Amino acid sequence: MKTYTEILGIPLREIYAWRSELVHAKRGEKKGTPVPPVQSPLEPKTEVQALPSDPAHIKTPDERVAELEQRRREASERRKQEWRALVGEIKDPLITKIKEKFQWTDDKAGLALEALDLVDRQRVGDLRRVVIWKLEKPDEILPKYGKKIGEFFYTLDYLPPRVKPERPGMRGEKRGGRGKRGKRGPQGAWRKEGSRDRPRSAQPRAGFKRGAGTKA
Repeated sequence: MKTYTEILGIPLREIYAWRSELVHAKRGEKKGTPVPPVQSPLEPKTEVQALPSDPAHIKTPDERVAELEQRRREASERRKQEWRALVGEIKDPLITKIKEKFQWTDDKAGLALEALDLVDRQRVGDLRRVVIWKLEKPDEILPKYGKKIGEFFYTLDYLPPRVKPERPGMRGEKRGGRGKRGKRGPQGAWRKEGSRDRPRSAQPRAGFKRGAGTKA
């Protein structure tokens, strides 16, 4: 396996944005096209039959979850097929735009479009480069990372994720807390360090002698 070509992340990010714009525009054209109504013969109205009360016809929670999961997979597959069809329709104008902007050959522009399908949508901004390798042997051992498409092997290189700086007072930094705790004073009361006065709870009330229980 040897290096065939290398594409930097800056032009790939720009191509990624172009493709998204063209696909959305094509999708809008299709949605705006009026569809002629299909005239079908009227069917006789039929009565709605009630579902049988047989417990065998009631779905269990596991069956409902499996049905919802199957519907989700089918909807995801339909969206993928729609996306592939739209990308195929805008492929020629997109390749023309790539060749005009970057002065690339048809081969390199086509490889760049193949590489876009492998880019993680959540990390498009962190894409550093894509290295395209050409296989020399059909049974060649391939690395675990990367993707093989035809006779080429694609490896994607991303920048490390950006870490937001923490604000003052966030976790990991010392926060301003309470002052030093007071020490035990006389008569079971608490007093602050450096304070000579006893707290009010430790002072005798006027008119009483401590321990006597009678007025002075």
